[in-house]
Amino acid sequence: MIRHHARSVRIASIVTLTLAAACSKSSGSSDSTAAILVQFQAAAAAVPESGPAFDVAVRLGLTGMMLASDVTVMVSDAGTGTATSGVDHASFAPVTVTFLAGATDGAVETVTLTPLADMLAEGDETVTLALSAPTGGAALGAVATVTVSIIDATPPLVRFRAPSSATVDESDGVHTVTVELDLDPGVSLDADVQVDVSDAGSGTATSGADYATFASQTLTFPALTADGVSFEVGVTVQDDGSLEGDETVVLVLSNASPPAALGAGSTHTMTITDDDASTLPFLVATSGEVGAETPLADGDTLDLGSQQSGTGPNAGERVTLANLGTLPMALSAPVLVGGDASDFSIEVLPDGLPLGMKAPPVLVAAPFTVQYETPGEGAVLSIDLARLAELAEQSRVLLTGVPIPGAGSVVLELERLPLPFTEDAVLLVDGSIVPGGPAALAADLSIWKGTVAGLAGSSAFLSFSRHGTRGWIRFDGSPSGELHIAALEGGAARVMWADQLPETEAVDPEAFCASALAPPGGMPDAGAGPAAPPGTQQLSAADCRLAIATDYQLFLEFGTVQGTTTYVTELIAALSDRYFTDVQTTISIAYLEVWSTAGDPWTTPDGGGDTLDMLNEFRDAWAPSNGGAWPVEADLAHFISGASLGGGIAYVNVLCSDNFGFGVSANINGNINWGTFTGNPASFTWDFVVVGHELGHNFGAQHTHSYCPPLDACQATCSGPQVCSDGTLMSYCHLCPGGMSNIFLEFHPHIANVIRTSVNSSCLGQSSLDGDDEVSYRVRFSPISGAGSKATTLRFVHDAANEASPFTVQLTGESLP
Repeated sequence: MIRHHARSVRIASIVTLTLAAACSKSSGSSDSTAAILVQFQAAAAAVPESGPAFDVAVRLGLTGMMLASDVTVMVSDAGTGTATSGVDHASFAPVTVTFLAGATDGAVETVTLTPLADMLAEGDETVTLALSAPTGGAALGAVATVTVSIIDATPPLVRFRAPSSATVDESDGVHTVTVELDLDPGVSLDADVQVDVSDAGSGTATSGADYATFASQTLTFPALTADGVSFEVGVTVQDDGSLEGDETVVLVLSNASPPAALGAGSTHTMTITDDDASTLPFLVATSGEVGAETPLADGDTLDLGSQQSGTGPNAGERVTLANLGTLPMALSAPVLVGGDASDFSIEVLPDGLPLGMKAPPVLVAAPFTVQYETPGEGAVLSIDLARLAELAEQSRVLLTGVPIPGAGSVVLELERLPLPFTEDAVLLVDGSIVPGGPAALAADLSIWKGTVAGLAGSSAFLSFSRHGTRGWIRFDGSPSGELHIAALEGGAARVMWADQLPETEAVDPEAFCASALAPPGGMPDAGAGPAAPPGTQQLSAADCRLAIATDYQLFLEFGTVQGTTTYVTELIAALSDRYFTDVQTTISIAYLEVWSTAGDPWTTPDGGGDTLDMLNEFRDAWAPSNGGAWPVEADLAHFISGASLGGGIAYVNVLCSDNFGFGVSANINGNINWGTFTGNPASFTWDFVVVGHELGHNFGAQHTHSYCPPLDACQATCSGPQVCSDGTLMSYCHLCPGGMSNIFLEFHPHIANVIRTSVNSSCLGQSSLDGDDEVSYRVRFSPISGAGSKATTLRFVHDAANEASPFTVQLTGESLP
């Protein structure tokens, strides 16, 4: 078909080709110097097999103004393409294209080529059209042929039917994996298709030992094969009788022959399920996120990447230790030893050792609503007791509608924690033992930890009871990114950002922590260098039992025995969660005494004394060397006072010492005085920090500014004057502008390592990792010692026979200036 027009292509969406007829003499040969040329507008084009008819353009080229007479040229199928005329495209009979007299330079005439769809997968094919026999003094231009590619509408794909599979066990036998052909319905192959399947060699199973050597195979799908036809490839599993955990074989497809291509499932991971059960502990270590773990052997190196010095930890790596045996495995708290230990950090991940039940989360509305919001002071919340009761029945929740001052609301993903009591915990009220212990008075208390749903790196800790809602939500890695919830009178609560908390009074540092007292034997080394190697005892999630004494002044802050008991429980639960994350040690209440009358046995809170006076009175009453006695068996004794004694004080490195395992935390009030806003310490900031700080001394830690070089300089140090910055639980950074909002509610990585080392060499006793259980850690690079390459050794002591103890991993990182 011929169309006369001086436009471009008739259908703009169709690929356009051009012919130029130019010749000053009637010749079938190309002559670029002729006055009149005819040629195709392009030498190649492509069209879908299922597309409509499209136009091929022939172009006129002139050196004069216009044609004096008609010019013609013949367009025909050259017969050299791979497409079949009448099958892949409509038969193309020779067509004469005419440019009429008067046509000007650039005039275009078109011919039509019609592709035909079929039900064969045959790949792309071509049609070649050619110009010939120009007349009217024209010659052929340089583009005298055009090759049109007809794109196959149904390219065949070859793939594994499933990306992964697993054997039932590792018994000898053949496990089959399916390779299939993927075509559109009704389509079949036009020719044979071949593909190779081979062992990628990247699995964890050993060829020749865990499975028979898998030789590369070539699979052939013959012509006319339809969609869904498949081959079964067999992998022969060999039972080696060794306890080694599940292992993998990775198969890969390659070299698919045209017209086929490899589909998305070109690899298949086959898991050989280990069935060699053992009653003995069996340690398996891996690194990497869930689903992408890499095995770790003793002595392996784990590169944690780079981080700018002094900017905090990087994202780090997940390290998981699993016990594949049946019997429990003793496992120490991890410690960093040698080299640049202070430049690295470790924390237990929330999905580590099981702290709570693992039921699916239940969607629950937050048990509070906003009453009003005041600029600079956050929002006041009212508590819905019915929702509180509903929440108390759950173990895992998605808590919706949690209000954020000035920013709407968020959803929290929370897991309930057990109350921090020993099995035989004693509650003494006004000198008399209460049946059922402290748990009997804290029955309506529920304690939760978790994250902001969908926000990586966030964390949350909340406690709920009819005596008050308390806790915090951390959105990012800075103290100012923390939202605090404090209980108010009448069961209400206030929620506010950390920078809205009232600052603590600018007291002398000695009034905050009167001293880190050294017991006989002296103060532990304060160098910020390598920590000592772990002791001989093997501990995991060791539990430190606290015997807690309080005074009448603390009771006055809450007004009831139940309210006082609930608050102390909340406080210890929050600290236990922090110690578990940073130190792999929990804290529980073995004894709690509450006094609801002014007739308590303590005189210092009534007589204007300070924390050192209180510590001496407390120790005189309980230390055996002074003629006293502990009321129960415990690992540390702590006095929590509501009196204004100035702060806290504690002996250093005294775990399990009957004579020196004492500390005092004072100025505890549980609530901010929002009526006067005079700078009283903030609940769950001051209370949490001072008790956590003094217990940290008992566990062996000193102040962050006491190490040389210092971990921070919020107090004048061995190397210079005060330099304010963000701080951690053992710092004095609350004395800088911003107060408690400067404090991260966590231990500095070096402090955490000091405490873990202390725990490992203490009397706290062995804990264990149950059979078929695992614990995961986040190991991070947090350089503070300047630029350059850093390295240290991560050590775990264990009692599994299959790995060396201690099990070590070399950590490396590059500190940037």
